[in-house]
Amino acid sequence: MTGRTHPIDFTSPPAEGRSLDVRWIHGSESARHNTDPEIQVHAYDAHTVILRQNMAVNYEAPFLFLLFGNDRAVLLDTGATARRGVLPATPHR
Repeated sequence: MTGRTHPIDFTSPPAEGRSLDVRWIHGSESARHNTDPEIQVHAYDAHTVILRQNMAVNYEAPFLFLLFGNDRAVLLDTGATARRGVLPATPHR
């Protein structure tokens, strides 16, 4: 994001509204010939990243939310596949 070295102030309201005007990828005509990234990434603000799973992986194309705090981050995964290696956020073993 911005390479911040000072803590994020979560007590103050955001300075301005954030844009969700994103052109989400809607998939290819054929999943077999898909050339889209497996996950589309949108940096919403300094502490929120919205990710969307490729429709070739699952037709629902669910969202994942990566939220950064001052000391930790959390990934809210609404993804539709649990198969390792299919979704890049899934650990490979």
